Amino acid sequence: MLEKYFRDKLELIKPTTELEETALEYKKEHFDIGEYELHGNALLDKTELYFT
Repeated sequence: MLEKYFRDKLELIKPTTELEETALEYKKEHFDIGEYELHGNALLDKTELYFT
């Protein structure tokens, strides 16, 4: 039952150029407060590139 709950609540979204600005704002928000490791972000914190 727990597995079903997570499957119903989690939506994986493929990176697109339309979402690039939002993703980079998210990264900047964390870096601005001194967090330089973002868990579960497909290496967004390790690169300047945004993958599409």
